[in-house]
Amino acid sequence: MGVKILAVDDNQVNLKVVSAALSHVGYEVITAASGVEALKITEKIKPDVILLDINMPEMDGYEVCRRMRASASTAQTPIMMLTAHDSLEEKVKGFEAGADDYLTKPFQPAELQAR
Repeated sequence: MGVKILAVDDNQVNLKVVSAALSHVGYEVITAASGVEALKITEKIKPDVILLDINMPEMDGYEVCRRMRASASTAQTPIMMLTAHDSLEEKVKGFEAGADDYLTKPFQPAELQAR
């Protein structure tokens, strides 16, 4: 079984682009359209990596990240913020919430695959 990546974004086009970029090189991509859905998914499966958008309805990516860090099942799972927010302030907020990495959209598939 390959590496499982949970991609979380409320934009279906973004999820398709991420899925295509990562599935193409052998990763198993599971998608969630909201932070609430992502938290439910991580109760059932243990992804190897989590990609989080910031702007989502119900709960933003920062809060999702904080909750994942507080959960024993995802506390050590690598989390990357994958977002259009590219300011230093937003990046710092992502790292303070517990993110391990931060990549801005639009991204190059090769960079996402490498990270």
